[in-house]
Amino acid sequence: MATIHRDGELGLLDGKVAVVGFGSQGHAHALNLHDSGVEVVVGLREGSSSRAAAEEAGVEVAPIADAVRGAQIVAMLVPDHVQQAVWESDVAPNLEPGAAVLFAHGLNIHFGRIVPPHGHDVIMVAPKAPGHRVRELYVSGAGTPGLVAIQQDASGRALQLALAYGVGIGCGRVGLLETTFAEETESDLFGEQAVLCGGVPALVQAGFDILVEAGYQPEIAYYECLNELKLIVDLLYQGGYEYMRYSVSDVAEYGDLSRGTRVVDDSVRERMRGILEEIRSGAFAKELFDDDEAGRPKFAQLREEGGKRATEIERVGKEPSVSRMLAESGDEIERATGHRLRVVRALVQDKEKERPFPAADGVLTTNFAEIRDDPSIDVVAEVMGGLEPAGGYVRELLRIGKPVVTANKQLVAREGADLFAIASAAGVQLRFEASVCAAIPVVKVLRESLIATNVHRVLGIVNGTTNFILSRMERGGSYADALAAAQQLGYAEADPSDDVNGADAAAKMAILATVAFGSRVALEDVDTRGITEIEPAHVAAAAGLGMVVRLVGIATLAGDAVDVRVQPAFVERSHPLAAVDGAFNAVMLQGDAIREITLEGPGAGGTETASAVVADLVSVVGTAGTGFLQNDACWRELDRLDPSEWRSPFYVHLDVADRPGVLAHAASRLAAHEVSVAQLVQRLGDGQASLDLVLHEAPLGRVNGALAEIAAFPEVLDRPFVAPVVSERPL
Repeated sequence: MATIHRDGELGLLDGKVAVVGFGSQGHAHALNLHDSGVEVVVGLREGSSSRAAAEEAGVEVAPIADAVRGAQIVAMLVPDHVQQAVWESDVAPNLEPGAAVLFAHGLNIHFGRIVPPHGHDVIMVAPKAPGHRVRELYVSGAGTPGLVAIQQDASGRALQLALAYGVGIGCGRVGLLETTFAEETESDLFGEQAVLCGGVPALVQAGFDILVEAGYQPEIAYYECLNELKLIVDLLYQGGYEYMRYSVSDVAEYGDLSRGTRVVDDSVRERMRGILEEIRSGAFAKELFDDDEAGRPKFAQLREEGGKRATEIERVGKEPSVSRMLAESGDEIERATGHRLRVVRALVQDKEKERPFPAADGVLTTNFAEIRDDPSIDVVAEVMGGLEPAGGYVRELLRIGKPVVTANKQLVAREGADLFAIASAAGVQLRFEASVCAAIPVVKVLRESLIATNVHRVLGIVNGTTNFILSRMERGGSYADALAAAQQLGYAEADPSDDVNGADAAAKMAILATVAFGSRVALEDVDTRGITEIEPAHVAAAAGLGMVVRLVGIATLAGDAVDVRVQPAFVERSHPLAAVDGAFNAVMLQGDAIREITLEGPGAGGTETASAVVADLVSVVGTAGTGFLQNDACWRELDRLDPSEWRSPFYVHLDVADRPGVLAHAASRLAAHEVSVAQLVQRLGDGQASLDLVLHEAPLGRVNGALAEIAAFPEVLDRPFVAPVVSERPL
């Protein structure tokens, strides 16, 4: 039985931790430890391109040798293929007696490329996610599951030290699975080669090629062999093989059971065993590192061949990009603005990668400095996503006077105050239309068309995934069924957490509220509740009351205070938001001069996002030198409204024992808190009753107070369910 650790004593990290490297894992480990109160020094080689990002992030940076000296723990987080050289030149000669050495992958230790001397703990803490995700989950208050292993326990407390480190980077919030360096290394390599990165993509490619060779449309082959793979993987993850086979059709299940073993037969299994043996014997590691020392000739050849094989399927799966849209709409943009926008530089990870819309010679670069320092660049579009390194790049660009257009909602929502202050000081624009509702120009309307209007309320359906799921549930079926359909059609990611838990919508509403009310609303100021608890019974109850269930963002300006929340709401069918169906978005603006304006359209997608980015680029170029919108949208500081004072009509569901006087007792508790009932539906069955109540508008605090007393009744069988009601008329 696996051992999972969730506790660790952070206080054991009472000395300096040297994090060697500031790449994917390095930046996440360093920043998470720093935010956990641990003394962190990032060790980088002279001239490292990561230095500016690390310094901007607020951590101490030093040459590797200096960082290692005096360190309690040295975390080796440079790429595997350079670890041995860094160890021999900078780490080993400067390692303090008794210092622990930590790895996030066991490759170099297990195959003997690095052999720390006796007297040093050798430990592993390996988050099971890319570095940017480790950081994002930590910042959000969540964490990443991880692995923990001990190769050498010189101190007698190596495991305790590793667990403390795991707590410091956020893995302890979820759990650390105990393993060994050998098990982690060999299973990780096998999984990558035989299944995840080698086997499955090769199977997808082969299926696509066979269908296209047989005369089927490439688009059909793409959907059948790759797009629908998301659905199957999610079903397997959610409920295993049995649940997957239950969820697909009988025809698909029969084909699985009768043909699957012919595709992956005994000969395939034997070849997989051969791959495992190459890993265990060290043959793969020797091949890998021999090629690296020779300058990677075989790796380069394999990359070229792999890119050629995947060209067609990647072309089919790609959506139009910003660069393509600029090229195709160049004449129209020039007629409207007098300027022809052209892409001068594009930052990429791999310049040699085959692209469906090839760039001109000299455009692609892997060096951010070539963009930052190019005087011919008038405006930059940031479409990387994530907080880092995107945030550091945006800051550098703004400081030197380059306007920036971004589609990065998390960056704007979390770090907007700092970014706008930098932009204002530099006298340049930071535009962010694509960060909210993509092709719906709600930010432009608020900042330009309604600049003199007192907007006091913003209502929004700003997440297409959840709106599709809830719309689908209206047609019958469970939340799980609707989510699976959304994933199959590409409306939901394989990991839909940010959508279904409300985090995506919360970030967008924080941005909209900030712009609408002229006062900074941080992401943590948004009261957020997702849709995972919505059941078919709630959807049916809403239909019986003439309503629909939607995930609604509600931003309210009440006097000199602001309230922003995202939560499932019961929306009356007569209200405009009730008609927003499927993956569409809509935002309703209410103000003194305008009364009500509703903007609706597709809120996500490659084409839609590219359209919003291009529109912002055009706006920047068209207003350059005028001072237009170069100041922060925030011009005042408003208090947060006490949540108990937020007013709304509410829907309440109660499951109670069918006994005389229960309804009257509940009504008396509501009345005692000055809350009145506008509508009541009662259903009876098997000795219990379900009560659906619509309450007149009341402060949330009073409603919660009454429901707390009602929930304590012995006749109440379950926790009351409560949701706001969105109505066109007063209730």
